[in-house]
Amino acid sequence: MVTKKKYDGYLKYSKNNESRLINYYLTNNKNIYLKLNNKQEIVAYVPHKYMNTIILDNFLKSSVPKLLEIKTKIEQKKILAIDIEKNKFYLWGKESKFLIQKNMLNLFELNKNLKILKQGIEFTLNKYLKKILLELSTSYVEKFCKLLCIPSESIKVRILKKNNAWGTNHFLKRTITFSDRLIFYRKEVLEYVACHEVVHFIYQNHSSEFWNMVKKYIPNFKQIKKELKDKIFI
Repeated sequence: MVTKKKYDGYLKYSKNNESRLINYYLTNNKNIYLKLNNKQEIVAYVPHKYMNTIILDNFLKSSVPKLLEIKTKIEQKKILAIDIEKNKFYLWGKESKFLIQKNMLNLFELNKNLKILKQGIEFTLNKYLKKILLELSTSYVEKFCKLLCIPSESIKVRILKKNNAWGTNHFLKRTITFSDRLIFYRKEVLEYVACHEVVHFIYQNHSSEFWNMVKKYIPNFKQIKKELKDKIFI
C-alpha cells in the first residue's frame, strides 16, 4: 500500500481581512503552482528556492483568487444535480424533496410515486424529470413556431445531457436539442431558450435582427441570460 506524503507545512494567505491556510509541498520543480485536491482544498507546490520570498507572496496574491473563483463555480455546478444524500433536487427553480420507501421514490411535493429502476435512484428521477422537460419544451417550441408562422410538425425536440450549450438548433435536420439541466431553472428560462432556438429557423446567426425578434417575445431576455450564466434558480 502506497502512503501519500504528508504536507510539508502551510502558507498563510490574507485578503480583505480574511485569512486562510494553504497546505504546501516542497518540490524541485521549476515553477510554483496551485491545484484543488479531491476535497476541493487548495494545495500549493513550491520549489525550495521560492520559500519565504516575495515571488511566492506575489504568486499567491494573483493566483489564489482565481482558484477560489474556480472552486466556487465547481460548487455551484454541484447544485445542478440531484442530491441523493440530502434527498433533494431543483425543479423549475425551486427545491423539491423526495423520500425513498422500499422500492419506491416518493415525490410528495409533486404527488408522484416512481418505481425505482434497476439503474438506481438518480437514473429513475432523471428519467422522470427529462419526461417533464420534454413535454414543456415541446409546448414552448410549438408556441413560438405558431407565433412565427413556422410549421412545427416537422420539428423534432430532444433532451440531452449538454454542458456546452443550453439549446441547439440543427437547422438542416429541423431538430432542437435542449440541455437536461434546464429542468432546474424557472419555466421562464426554458421559454427563453425555446424562443431563442426557434428564432434561429429565421436567422441562422446572432445579428441585431435576431436579438430584436427574441426581445419581441422575451423582453427580459438579457436578465434570463444572466440567470443562466450565474446559475440563479429562483
